[in-house]
Amino acid sequence: MSRKLTPIRCTPQYYHKIWGGGHLAPTGGDKQIGEVWLLSALAGQETPTAGADYEGASLDALVARYGDRLLGRGQTARCGGAFPLLIKLLDAAADLSVQVHPSPEEGGKDEIWYFLETEPTSRICLGLTESMSADALRSVIERAALMHYLHWEPVRPGEAIALPAGTIHALGAGSMLIEVQDTSDTTYRLYDYDRVDDEGARRTLHIEEALRSATLEPYRLDSRQLPLGTPRFVCHEVTATPDSSQFITTEGTSCAILVGISGSLLLSGDDTEPWQLASHEALLLPAETLPMQVAPGEGKALMITLTPAEG
Repeated sequence: MSRKLTPIRCTPQYYHKIWGGGHLAPTGGDKQIGEVWLLSALAGQETPTAGADYEGASLDALVARYGDRLLGRGQTARCGGAFPLLIKLLDAAADLSVQVHPSPEEGGKDEIWYFLETEPTSRICLGLTESMSADALRSVIERAALMHYLHWEPVRPGEAIALPAGTIHALGAGSMLIEVQDTSDTTYRLYDYDRVDDEGARRTLHIEEALRSATLEPYRLDSRQLPLGTPRFVCHEVTATPDSSQFITTEGTSCAILVGISGSLLLSGDDTEPWQLASHEALLLPAETLPMQVAPGEGKALMITLTPAEG
């Protein structure tokens, strides 16, 4: 019998953005790093696995090799043989564009944002202030009046917001967050503050595509706290305390992804050496690797699991 799969680390990929801050940049690196991709299987933007056990293979290659041993019972068929999630860190020194994502069935995504750091003025746009037709919203955009019809909410560290596909949204300046989403980077911009890119050209808008995808009514904010979920994944919080240990398990239904929030977590399993997770790092725990024990300590992580594929 082959030995159990070990936890998986990937090599992060750093992306310059015109709105990016400097908190996530490697030492001496680009001071406008806006996104760090921690786990990605998107073609051309993969995060290669690190360490000797997986030899730099892509996440999709590991799914093809190990299937449900990695993803969990029934998940390989459900996900079409592809790694289903994209995990990023975002650092916004300036406002992001007002945007919308199509549904996963149309190549888009649902998202959940977990806020790591904010400023007193940090905010996010969540939907419209009133319901309107696509024609009415198009007219608002043509009159350069969209900002008057956007609903904004303040945000604070430790809060989490679910963004279903179709939600008109924007991240305001001054926030750092973990972004969890289906494997897609399809984004339709409605408004971008008339900014220009590094070459001096205005960034492309996608008005008609956005209008076809957008939910044209106010957003209902039901919760700012974990756990939060979508039809395909759920986000939880794992906290290590000095006086107790705990176990992470999914009963074989899913892998688990941990992203460090603060401090550090030390994890161990029956057949694995201890693994440490620091803040802003990601660790993928294959389904067959679980359960794993979180040792007593001081640290906090976001845990992402797939919803059960069966029953």
